[in-house]
Amino acid sequence: MGEDGRRGLFVLAAIMGLALAALIYFLFVVRASEEQQTASTPRSQASTARLIPRLAVPSPHPMAADETVLCGYGRVKQEAVEGIQAEARKNADSTFSRLKAKLADSRDERERALGLYLQGSTDKLVKLASGSRDPQVYALAFLSCGYGAGGACALLSPEQWADIEPDNAVPWLLIASHAYNDAARYEAIYRASNAQRFDARFPNFLGLLQLPDIRGQGPQTRSVLADDLLGMQITLPTLPYFPFFKFCNFPSVAEASHIGVCNDLTKLFLERDQTMIGLGVGVKLAQSANWSPDMLNTLRERKTAYQKALTAAVSQETDKPRSDCEDQAAFERWAADYSRLGDRGVAKKFIEETTPHETR
Repeated sequence: MGEDGRRGLFVLAAIMGLALAALIYFLFVVRASEEQQTASTPRSQASTARLIPRLAVPSPHPMAADETVLCGYGRVKQEAVEGIQAEARKNADSTFSRLKAKLADSRDERERALGLYLQGSTDKLVKLASGSRDPQVYALAFLSCGYGAGGACALLSPEQWADIEPDNAVPWLLIASHAYNDAARYEAIYRASNAQRFDARFPNFLGLLQLPDIRGQGPQTRSVLADDLLGMQITLPTLPYFPFFKFCNFPSVAEASHIGVCNDLTKLFLERDQTMIGLGVGVKLAQSANWSPDMLNTLRERKTAYQKALTAAVSQETDKPRSDCEDQAAFERWAADYSRLGDRGVAKKFIEETTPHETR
């Protein structure tokens, strides 16, 4: 793999690492006295596009200085690259438009909801969700509304989501973030602490790469779609965790009734939330709940190890000489793991695969 190709994956790893670091930083600087506000993940100004590698491939004829190798094309002149990229961009846009329309017309309610979400058809999605008891459909509609209640979105509310899915802590968190009095906020936080999961039900953008509609495209078109979907994945919004931090912050946490709830919230994020952000929230709550120094150190070490592993899982093979096709296949394997396991799962898998068994 050439220098440009290695740099391309390093860019990806850096973007993922920076996005994660920024999100965790946001969580840790929230203060109990801050006014309620909804935050979104920072959008990186760097492009997520992987650079076209210049690489040496086995050939009876050395590659000229004005040549490169593109998966699906082989050796091409540099002057042809721009045209190939433009054609791949056009094909990617057309493919994605057809996929969105196909999903929006599906008889499967969840597929139809995803298609409407991707099309930006919020009113139609809200109408679908308002007559549905499917939590995935409802969550997508509420996300499309930006968790707000203006216009058609007035038909939706976190209370209705909680009624549909009472064992998910996310709607209770949203209720707590908009509560008008302490009693309602406390009740919502208490219900969240007793939930069985913490799942925002965000769309699985990278999982779309596994659909036949995309897998059947040429490698350069798939590459463009992969970059687009990665950008959509890492710019999903962040949930407003401040009610939990405020509730568990000193001196409130000194109350016996609070310490038990905070312990349960901590365990919820450490054990039942499969995201890296959730791990960071769990560590922060453990500190507020006065967990022992030894346990806190163990959690902090785990969080640091997972953060490093998440980036390493992207860049682990960047020093290996590979072709453009092999490089793209490696990314698609990583994307498949991410869509199936989530970011914390990818980090855990990497640690398990790279740590000697006797030292685990």
